[in-house]
Amino acid sequence: MKAGWVETKLADAVTLNYGKALAKDQRSPEGSVPVYGANGVMDWSDHQLTEGPSLVIGRKGSAGEITRVDGPFWPSDVTYFTSHDQNRLNFDFMHYALSMLNLPSMARGVKPGINRNDVYGLTISLPPLEEQQRIVAVLDEAFKGLARARTHAEANLQNAQELFESYASTVFQLHEETDVDENSTTVGAICKIQSGAGFPLKYQGDTSGDFPFYKVSDMNLPGNEWELHEANHYISDEVRLELRARVFPESSIVFPKVGGAISTNKKRVVRVPGCVDNNVMGLIPDQAKVVPEYIHEWLRAFDIYEFSNKANPPSITQGTVSNWPLRVPSRQEQMQVVETAVALREHTESLRKSYEGRIQDLGDLRQSLLQKAFAGEMT
Repeated sequence: MKAGWVETKLADAVTLNYGKALAKDQRSPEGSVPVYGANGVMDWSDHQLTEGPSLVIGRKGSAGEITRVDGPFWPSDVTYFTSHDQNRLNFDFMHYALSMLNLPSMARGVKPGINRNDVYGLTISLPPLEEQQRIVAVLDEAFKGLARARTHAEANLQNAQELFESYASTVFQLHEETDVDENSTTVGAICKIQSGAGFPLKYQGDTSGDFPFYKVSDMNLPGNEWELHEANHYISDEVRLELRARVFPESSIVFPKVGGAISTNKKRVVRVPGCVDNNVMGLIPDQAKVVPEYIHEWLRAFDIYEFSNKANPPSITQGTVSNWPLRVPSRQEQMQVVETAVALREHTESLRKSYEGRIQDLGDLRQSLLQKAFAGEMT
């Protein structure tokens, strides 16, 4: 350890004070004092419990989340708020030190919470106050650069996604009645629309059989991100007949039709023919009328929530899907659209992975800088 640095328990450098519940009649949306919950501002009031600067730390709920507060505030009863000896500890240095400790990983219990004594038992390296201020200045400048780089990467990622969405919107945008031409049709005119079947528990659990029985959860399996190849449950043809479950052939497109799963916007192409449960609906393209890949790309191009009745919970009916309009050009044009859409999507996916990797690298670099700073290696 560098000369002048000391190892100290957090309890000897920082005090974690308990927040306090605020009565409902003391809250007001027009208030000037923020009321903090475990992960940020949760309400407003004209009453303050304490003055900043301070760090609000989630005690319950979003346990371990840290929020910096510079002015008057009210910390709620699911938080801690910090105080410290300013002659020994720089506030910004304390903020960086606590950020490095990964407090969320200390949460315990059914309703995760952080025990104050556990936090107090952590150790930090504490240099002289002047050195703390110098380290803070170096970290501030470095993190400004990282923030700019992250913003740039996120903007590029958004631009890449918008490029694909713009193309998809131009090609597949639902037309107005005045735009109807000889290529206009409806989903029901070119696809068979088919719903899944009930899948009682007594038939579930087999890992082999004649047919996979796909559920919404199977859309999250590795390898099923775009196409359905395998499932957690399989059935025999005898069981399929008993359940009156129809087989979805290869090139069908399936998606959730009930509840919150609709908003996940999952659409999967069936590659291994199988059955689906009654929370799922699918399109089976008439290949004499339309290229299946064209329907795949069309459905991928927009939010299936638009198919739903927007109720609580939302649902999608076969009648609504059947009447949904789209334009189906010549087979040659369909193939050209598919070729361009696939190329753009692959390019977008490549960019997404690249930029997400870059964003992850920036996060790793930030943590590395913090570790160097608190190991006394920051020059």
